[in-house]
Amino acid sequence: METGIRQKSLKKRVWDKKILILGIFYYKFKKSIDYTKKANKTEF
Repeated sequence: METGIRQKSLKKRVWDKKILILGIFYYKFKKSIDYTKKANKTEF
């Protein structure tokens, strides 16, 4: 039984890493979009 619990926690950890990476990518993507919007506003 212990090995099953260990595998579940390992899977959860991998999933947490994936979410973290996705979150960082999303944050950078959102920031770049906001930056381009601001740049466009200052141009026109």
